[in-house]
Amino acid sequence: MLARFATRRGMLRTAIAAAALVVIAVVATELRRSDDALLDRVTDRPAPLLAVAGDREDRRVVGLDPLSLRPLPGSVHLDEPARVGVWHPHRRLAAVVTGGALRLLDLQHMRTLATVRVGARGGLASSSWPRRDRIWLVFAARAYHARGTTTVVLVDAVRWRVIARRRLAARLVRLTHTPNGPALLLAPPSGIGPAEIATVDSQGELARLRLDVAAGAQSTDEIEHVRRPALAVDARQQRAYVLSVYSEVIEVDLQSLRVRRHRLSAPLSLLDRVRELFDPPAEARSPLIGRERSATWLASGLIAVAGHDSDVLRRATGALEQGARPAGLQLVDTRRWQVRTLDQHAATAHVAAGLMLVAGMGRKGLAAYRPDGHRAFHLLENERVEIVTSAGSLAYVRTESARGIHVVDVRRG
Repeated sequence: MLARFATRRGMLRTAIAAAALVVIAVVATELRRSDDALLDRVTDRPAPLLAVAGDREDRRVVGLDPLSLRPLPGSVHLDEPARVGVWHPHRRLAAVVTGGALRLLDLQHMRTLATVRVGARGGLASSSWPRRDRIWLVFAARAYHARGTTTVVLVDAVRWRVIARRRLAARLVRLTHTPNGPALLLAPPSGIGPAEIATVDSQGELARLRLDVAAGAQSTDEIEHVRRPALAVDARQQRAYVLSVYSEVIEVDLQSLRVRRHRLSAPLSLLDRVRELFDPPAEARSPLIGRERSATWLASGLIAVAGHDSDVLRRATGALEQGARPAGLQLVDTRRWQVRTLDQHAATAHVAAGLMLVAGMGRKGLAAYRPDGHRAFHLLENERVEIVTSAGSLAYVRTESARGIHVVDVRRG
């Protein structure tokens, strides 16, 4: 097997470069030193990434160097396609889902150590291994608008058995992992209606709470209507924050499931005032074309929020024309319940190395903002940028003009 892998290693490296991180699952990072002169310029070099690469005859799980994206020595052969991988907290082992089973892998000795059947339907939406003895898997419908359920599977990573399997008659909207388990923002199994927040702890206990905010998707007159609020979690304080397009934040204590609503002090735009005036409560609200928001918890009580609003214009010919506008990057201060807009052109935001990376809907390039609101740098000007993911102080972005991936040193811009 070693000889066979050696002959195919060049092909595998080419395949990984061409795939450009599409098959890579980036997991939690750790600090690591390097004597290489190039890597010394990166302050916090993350642990290796995890990827599935190869073809049907020789499909493998490999580790990737986080800077060059080249495969590292060692791999494990797979007999069937694998989905989202996750590293052991100490990086000695890895786990992937193949078919309906979770496989524990030793990449250094190229072998499978254990297998457990998870017994869940749907695609693997996310996985986490935040502590040595627990793995959380979340399964959901592959398409957000598809009718279906969401299943959380809790695995004992020491005895290698399923502790709990929680099936929820709801669609997954947003998900954030914490050391105590995932926090899920859910929508009704079909249509648009009140959202729910749910948690599954390390003992498999399920907690659910209905919220007065709309979420979901449905089709009418050949148009898809989508409502996707944002979810941010302060893992230390066990607080979840749900944000839609309005100047309001719903705060949920994940331990007691108590809810508090906070009005933000920034004035609404004219468009938001019209929306708030004519939109009825969540239970009776007519579906809109599309509003999507994403959020990330920052240090010192700050939340970064970004997203976009989609609409459809019907021409005189009857043809439908899709349009979208960025919602901008907003910074919410949960200590004062104030909000301010940092970049009105931003449609997506990603937090890496303490900075907010943003990309717009046009050729706006990649910008980064500090928590104080000042812009740290602007790269790839006049490029349409997609932020793929990040690991430690490295960010991975894709542009239309390049076939590969740009690896950005976020600390130095």
